[in-house]
Amino acid sequence: ARSEMRRLLARRRREVAPEEAWTRIRECRGLDASSRRVAAGVAAWRERVAQDLDVPVRSVLSDLGVAGVARARPRTLGELRDVRGVDARMPRDRALALLDVVERAEEEPVPVGARGGRGERVVEPEDVPLVLAAQAVVYAVALELELDPTLLGSREDVELLVARREGVLCEGWRYEVVGQALEELLAGRRRVWIERRRLRTTAES
Repeated sequence: ARSEMRRLLARRRREVAPEEAWTRIRECRGLDASSRRVAAGVAAWRERVAQDLDVPVRSVLSDLGVAGVARARPRTLGELRDVRGVDARMPRDRALALLDVVERAEEEPVPVGARGGRGERVVEPEDVPLVLAAQAVVYAVALELELDPTLLGSREDVELLVARREGVLCEGWRYEVVGQALEELLAGRRRVWIERRRLRTTAES
């Protein structure tokens, strides 16, 4: 618990450049040029509003909402509230400000980064079976420990370990609990099998 609190505090203290905030939103991957303009503007706006209010960015607008607005480019309050990921209870003044951001963002230069395609991938297609196998082990260990699997390791965390041997699964308590086992699995030194409808895993002797 202390380790997680330190990690959360460190994340909270890191400053995020509003103009780059959109590149960290998974739902914005693969957007076309015009949608990237809007996504960049909306994500930057969301970041600044959250900083001003001292609240999490997702309480202003969800990640899915940022991508949805970028694709739909709503012009009215009604259109905005119909966008998937947008909370219909968003305050009117904030919703109007967001519509203004959308209108202005379409005139901005196309942002670079997160353009989609091969350069964006964390893992290559041939590595996807490895990711799925590793993710299955994470879920199995989490169930044994009665933990939420996403607390132990998300899909992105598993991809980082598989592709680059980086991320939270390569350090701290997560490495001790499951990261080391995943490294053994990828190196062919760990066996996985099914017993009584449960996934089991053990290191090869």
